[in-house]
Amino acid sequence: MESLRGIVAFVRTVSAGSFSGAARQLGVTTVAVSRNVQRLEKHLGVRLLQRTTRSLSMTEEGRRLFDATRNALSALETAHEAIAERVNEPSGLVRILSLTGFSRLYVVPLLGSLRARYPRLQFEVQASDRVVDMVEEGFDVAIRIGQIADGNVVVRKLADVPRVVCASPDYLVRRGLPATPADLSAHDCIAFRSPASGRIVKWEFGGDAPAAYEPQATVTLNDLFAVCEAAIGGHGLAQLPTFIATPRIRDGQLVPVLVDRVSSFAHLVLQYPARPLTPARVRVVVDFLYQKLHDHPDLTFDPRRIALDVSQAERRLQEAAMPLRPSPKASCIATR
Repeated sequence: MESLRGIVAFVRTVSAGSFSGAARQLGVTTVAVSRNVQRLEKHLGVRLLQRTTRSLSMTEEGRRLFDATRNALSALETAHEAIAERVNEPSGLVRILSLTGFSRLYVVPLLGSLRARYPRLQFEVQASDRVVDMVEEGFDVAIRIGQIADGNVVVRKLADVPRVVCASPDYLVRRGLPATPADLSAHDCIAFRSPASGRIVKWEFGGDAPAAYEPQATVTLNDLFAVCEAAIGGHGLAQLPTFIATPRIRDGQLVPVLVDRVSSFAHLVLQYPARPLTPARVRVVVDFLYQKLHDHPDLTFDPRRIALDVSQAERRLQEAAMPLRPSPKASCIATR
């Protein structure tokens, strides 16, 4: 039993990335987790973790033990939860990984309803755009964009999400509407640098002649929310996923342009680890998020709605005696 307690502490520490993270998951003190791991190391006669003041890393022996035990522990926990579910409601910690902008707009606002429905659940939400092995890092649920080719996870599609070029009404009054992607060279552009790749994300255009354009901007940001705010502030054109742009288009802070050339769809997916038995705490969260987010109107693209918003914006500007004029030739402005 002592060895089992140490193995549980060790696996949770590796999954959480720290003794303190494991302690939160297990509901014990950090000191207790550290001591259990130390006792296991003494019992086995090997060092499992390399400890520094800032980080933990596994030794070769630790890696072998982790690979050999994590699935067995997961199966034990799942079996325990399956039995407990018959008499108790779902309980425990659910770790959710989400896109940076998406978590703020869509996941966090749903936590209140989730907690009201399942008061014995606790949640940890991490927002990240980097490539993550959710099983390796101990996440229970993830919301990501793109094709997922991983046999270790179950994938449920939430929506097809395009990106749309947009700007503030004030900016378009000053600089005019671009009629084609070629007109972008005469506009101020706001670029997004991917935190995952470190590269500027190209603007993609669909329609009859799909194309990609790398904005030569001097406003370059690595946060899509910051890109959105810069566009609202009148700093130029930006291409944003509709899950960020649509609410701003609806309230009039942004106006979509080049709507006939909206980018091809990217898949927004909900995923969770593939297991023989999915824990109740994970299953209810997956089902709840899927119910609330599948084909959500702010995630899916409706060309008629976008086109209507454009015509309404033009009318408002014309009524204010500020007609939109053709784009003047000008170099892109940006700050790095």
